Amino acid sequence: MATVVAVLASARKKGWTQQLFERACNGAQKIQGVEVETVNLHDYEISSCKACFTCIRSEDHICTQKDDMGGKGRLFNKVKKANGIILADPVFLWGSSALTHLFLERMYPFIWSGGINGMPFGSISCASNSGFQYQASQDIAKQVFNFGLRYLGAVPVHASYFDQGLKEAEKLGEKMAMAALKDQQEGRQTVTDREKFRIYSQPWNVFRSYMESLTNGSMKFEDSMPQRALKNGVFQREEALAVLEKANEKIREAFELVKRQEYEKAHDVLSDGSALWTEATWREFLELKVIGVKKPKAYRPIDDLF
Repeated sequence: MATVVAVLASARKKGWTQQLFERACNGAQKIQGVEVETVNLHDYEISSCKACFTCIRSEDHICTQKDDMGGKGRLFNKVKKANGIILADPVFLWGSSALTHLFLERMYPFIWSGGINGMPFGSISCASNSGFQYQASQDIAKQVFNFGLRYLGAVPVHASYFDQGLKEAEKLGEKMAMAALKDQQEGRQTVTDREKFRIYSQPWNVFRSYMESLTNGSMKFEDSMPQRALKNGVFQREEALAVLEKANEKIREAFELVKRQEYEKAHDVLSDGSALWTEATWREFLELKVIGVKKPKAYRPIDDLF
């Protein structure tokens, strides 16, 4: 049997989010060969990340905390063994809830192990009043991008069109179950960096967000962090500087491709450049000064880029 772990972040029984969650579960249960395991995050003990970096340094890449999201925790292991995850979340303060953020934050070890790379994932964000369900869905997509989850999409729902939202939640459940069944039957297909830059386009656009981050919002190459770092002589380690120069070339190329409106190619080139930038900053700032180890192999490999 394939397992879909359906995660609910709402404490309100029979509230809108709960109803959407149940409809998504019903959709998933329609698919033969799929088991749906339901989880309410309020029933688990989840502490915040302590930034000890043990999950990066250790060979097994697990968290040492003794709660439900630690390496031996019951919720952590449900995630680890799943073939797909659906997350239903109420909108708080125009974004995703604190509990959802906490849950995803504590999935941090999977970045370094690559243990859930390629696993199907979808989310539901439910709002009332002034809304911002779309922005909450963006929050979640942005966070799960880091794990390489195979993003199936989001269902942003407002109370004003709740009936439509129920139908969309059910469809997402069916879609998730079919993807989970494929994951179980054919084996996990990992997602490359380039694929991630294509998959994560709606409701959150990784390409635009990464460009904004690189340039502090100016969207100009001359303001990009790699270009400024080279210009100002910020990097001192030779092995980091060599990767930085390669990253800068790729990022310059991505900006030129955008000018020529060659967006598909620009996505691939920016993905390559961002992986190289990650490697360069790791070697310069983290390897010796913070983490104390080389970057784990599962995290943004650059073997074919350099």
